[in-house]
Amino acid sequence: MSDASLPLKTKVRDALNEARILVLGTQVLLGFQFQARFRPGFGKLPPESQWASLVSLMLIYLALMLLIAPAAYHRIADEGDASSDLKHLTGRAVDVVLPLLAGSLGLDIALISVRIIGNAGAIALGVLFVLLALGFWVAIGVAHRHVDGGRMNKREKSSLEDKIQTLLTESRVILPGAQALLGFQLAAMLADKFETLPQHLKQVHLTGLLLIAVAIILLIAPAAYHRLAADGEPREDVDAFGAKAVLGALVPLALALCGDLYIVVAMESGSDRWALLLALAALAGFLLLWGAFPVAARHWRNHS
Repeated sequence: MSDASLPLKTKVRDALNEARILVLGTQVLLGFQFQARFRPGFGKLPPESQWASLVSLMLIYLALMLLIAPAAYHRIADEGDASSDLKHLTGRAVDVVLPLLAGSLGLDIALISVRIIGNAGAIALGVLFVLLALGFWVAIGVAHRHVDGGRMNKREKSSLEDKIQTLLTESRVILPGAQALLGFQLAAMLADKFETLPQHLKQVHLTGLLLIAVAIILLIAPAAYHRLAADGEPREDVDAFGAKAVLGALVPLALALCGDLYIVVAMESGSDRWALLLALAALAGFLLLWGAFPVAARHWRNHS
């Protein structure tokens, strides 16, 4: 069966599952970036390596913003229905995220190898892995790319069963990023370096931990409700409850991500002002991609 003959709902679900795979890869890089700053060896790295690590972290943040945006769009703009716009949005997000992850991977490899093979060797190794990732992730796919036309304004009303299955997929798309954050936040509080942080950074960290715990509770809630309340059967209340839980989880997740970014930048730059500016910029990005954009798309669709 060709891609053109697949039902739109199948294409949308496949696109979300592919985004989930990328989030799983992002989870590893995100966890490393946060954990590294509480390791004794990080402070021994050259300043340029530490700043390169911060650039890598920013690439991961942008990747997460883009990868989770389709789930928010699907719930808000499409109201759980399958649409060619969602398929296109997910595809374009993946197109942008792949080079971002390649760049972050290369920077992280250079970061951990600089103390063994020196600056020149680490840079060469990082560039090699960026090119290798771009080759397998981007170049091969682009060379064999075939996109079917006719996506404009195509939308299919999804059955209740399809909506619930897609909802659970969206929860699995978002959950890995939250898991990575929670693991970092719990482990960091046991690190010796955590005790050297100013009190206000400790409080921000604890607040972020509580927020991410709330996000994880909300992301797991739809599956628990589906099984316990409905015994796995498709019901309207499962879809309604699950949609609210998944969208609600995005709020504490975004705030926790911004809080952790504030801590990292404050630790590396020694400037609370720069840390606050970058954290607010990240928050603006989350609000735009996860909130304002899908709300505007829904408003435009309802009034067009």
